[in-house]
Amino acid sequence: MTSDAIVFEPGDQQRDAGLSELVTSVASAPLTFAWLLVLLVTTRIQRSAGRQGSRRIQRTHSTNLRRLRTEPSRVLTTSLFWLDDRKWWPYVPAFVGVVAPAERRLRWWRWLLVGIAAHAIATYAGQSYLRQSIRTGRAPRRFVNARDVGVSYFFLGAAGTLSGYVQRPWRSRCQVVAVAGLTANAALSHGQGMRP
Repeated sequence: MTSDAIVFEPGDQQRDAGLSELVTSVASAPLTFAWLLVLLVTTRIQRSAGRQGSRRIQRTHSTNLRRLRTEPSRVLTTSLFWLDDRKWWPYVPAFVGVVAPAERRLRWWRWLLVGIAAHAIATYAGQSYLRQSIRTGRAPRRFVNARDVGVSYFFLGAAGTLSGYVQRPWRSRCQVVAVAGLTANAALSHGQGMRP
C-alpha cells in the first residue's frame, strides 16, 4: 500500500516560514520594495550605458540649478529613480532597515508625503546655497549643471520621521547623534559632493 501523504523535512518548515516572512515584509511596504526594484533596473541601465552614458543619464534627471529652472517637476520626480553610484546593493539594507519600516509605520500616503517634502525642501535648500556660492565666487560656475540625483533626502526624511517613534530616553540621543553625523559629513565633504 502506498501513501500519498507528503513528508516534510525539518528544513522545509523553516524555509517556508522564512519565505512567508519575506512575502509579508514586502507586502507590508509595497512602495518601498517597488522603488528598490526600479532602482535595480535603472542601475543596470546606467551600468550598461558605460561611464559617459551614465553621466549623461544622471545629468538628464539631475536636480541641478539648470534643470530646476527649466523643468522642476520632472527632475524632482525622476531624480528619485536614479542612483549617483553604479552600485545598487548598498541601498538594500538602508531600504529594508529604514525606508520600509517608515512606510509600515506611517502608511503609504504619509510616507510619500514626508519623503517627497524632504526631497523637495532639501533639494531647493541645497541648490539655493549652491546658487549663492556661485554668485559669490565660492563655487565654480560649471556647478550650475552638476549631476545631482539620488534617494538621500527622501531617505533622511523617512529616518528623521522614524526617530520620533524611538522611546523617550533614547530619542533625543539618537537625534543628536544623527544631527552630529550629518553636520560632520557636511563639514568634511564641503565642496566635494558636487560632480560636474
